[in-house]
Amino acid sequence: MWATALSLLWVSALLLFNQLPDADADARVGRRHLVISHGPATAVRWLQGLLLAPYVLLLLAVFGGSLPMPAGMVVVTLPAALWLVSRLSQQSQPPTHGMLAINVVTVLLNLLLLCASLGLSL
Repeated sequence: MWATALSLLWVSALLLFNQLPDADADARVGRRHLVISHGPATAVRWLQGLLLAPYVLLLLAVFGGSLPMPAGMVVVTLPAALWLVSRLSQQSQPPTHGMLAINVVTVLLNLLLLCASLGLSL
């Protein structure tokens, strides 16, 4: 259950992050999502929460005994997430391609490390 919740949050962050630069084009073709309906500032606040919440849940699950201790190695990606959260706060423009790439790599690395930690604990 914990691994699923973490995956859900990471993938949701990935999808929301990718909606930011496409909001104008999406609106023109009639799409309606968080960025369009509530604006980029609200979407960025949600995104910042989605980027950081999994780390809090991960630590709670590891120290609570619900996930194996090796799952804690996922926190090695926390600096990248903190950098993204910081950059999102400073941006008045949609995220750059570099930021989008770092988000994708961070999410994929998180999922890989989580899966590897679960495999190590078998």
